Amino acid sequence: YTIAHLKLSMAFRETGFKYFNANKRLGIYLTNSLEESEIQTELFPTIGLAESIAEESKEAFLIKNKTPIMVVIGNPPYFGESNNASYSGNDVYKVEPTGGKLQERNPKWLNDDYVKFIRFAESMVEKTNEGIVAMITAHGYLSNPTFRGMRWHLMQTFDAIYVLDLHGNANKNEKTISGVDDKNVFDIKQGVAILIGIKKNKSSKVECKIYRSDLFGSRKEKFEQLNSNSFNSIMWKPIKPVGQNLEWVIRDNKHKSEYDNGFSITELFNISSVGVVTARDELTIHTKKSKIEKVIQDFQSEDETTLRTMYKLSKDVRDWKVSFAKNDVIVDFNEKKFTTICYRPFDIRWTYYTGNSRGFHCMPRGGVMKHLLNDNVALIILRQVKAGDTYQHVFISNSIVESTYISNKTSEINYVLPLYVYSSDGSKVPNLKTEIVVELEKIVGKVTPEEILDYIYAVLH
Repeated sequence: YTIAHLKLSMAFRETGFKYFNANKRLGIYLTNSLEESEIQTELFPTIGLAESIAEESKEAFLIKNKTPIMVVIGNPPYFGESNNASYSGNDVYKVEPTGGKLQERNPKWLNDDYVKFIRFAESMVEKTNEGIVAMITAHGYLSNPTFRGMRWHLMQTFDAIYVLDLHGNANKNEKTISGVDDKNVFDIKQGVAILIGIKKNKSSKVECKIYRSDLFGSRKEKFEQLNSNSFNSIMWKPIKPVGQNLEWVIRDNKHKSEYDNGFSITELFNISSVGVVTARDELTIHTKKSKIEKVIQDFQSEDETTLRTMYKLSKDVRDWKVSFAKNDVIVDFNEKKFTTICYRPFDIRWTYYTGNSRGFHCMPRGGVMKHLLNDNVALIILRQVKAGDTYQHVFISNSIVESTYISNKTSEINYVLPLYVYSSDGSKVPNLKTEIVVELEKIVGKVTPEEILDYIYAVLH
């Protein structure tokens, strides 16, 4: 804030521009763009500073809410567990492009701070019906399926969107065309991209045009490219987002019509979910049944302080607390709840499974996993893999499944699709959509659920 005043003052002095008088100030305001309320003066120890900050907050509030803002630029923070919990403008992104609530069990990535700042910028343009948004942010929103509603919403607002993907995603181990490591322009692991959204004041809405360019290489090479190019000299490639997910990526769609003649795995299976999230693997999952039995005995008999010391438990988190786990294993204890769990490929371990959320396990996915406590089998797949990887993440299970069973990357969560679902009376029915099974049988004749699963498993492999 101070440096901005200083640099602008120096620039104005060099150019001879006269900007200051007794009743006018530089149009720079200290504020959190996403914060609607005024800053609390008691947060600041110095009375004079507190008063200045409070006045600054009031002035900024008026600017944000009363003044037309037509250009929004920035490098907002990227933080999955948003520090701006009170801001909910990004909820408009939690929708399906076809209408209705976003069908994602865990849309938490849409609460990332950078997503909220993009939404704030977009809302400014919506108010004025014209403007430009230019931001450099994490690049996950360009292709991640969870962000399809965000992409769709931005396409409804802007006439043209330009994306310069700077890549450099260490989590995806991105490579250049020559095969060397692709570097980030910042000292962070997340890949980044520049978004430029343009809206012109027109009486009727036009179809949004999407353009994309990609930049790979070392940090030095990327800086040189960025410094030597302007918006007009970049080789922008037009793209046509298609399908349900509307990814902003360049694809060869010549076989798309043939691909679309098939059916989606998630269309065939009526219910599915991601795997079990324990929040404390070392505590809740063991190689021997006797070890998990000892843990449960301790949690039933020892106090919280003792348990923390015994098992070297770190600080509680929102959805897993020692008190939650302790209560969960005491209430309605049953020896039958000791069960096997598929932890990694060919690595079957033991746990105590209650199916209660925020209990011994953080997110046990009880609605789906309960069907794998009986005689059953499930297909395990990933929805996406890191750039450059071959899709080979397909496996099978006859037990409940941990969330990173076939990939230990947090961005590659397993999806579990049980073949049968069980009723409370112990009877079971296939977890397959009848309409699709009927269409299959028109071609191949009568088939069993196992035969359908076997065929899919083979094809995916």
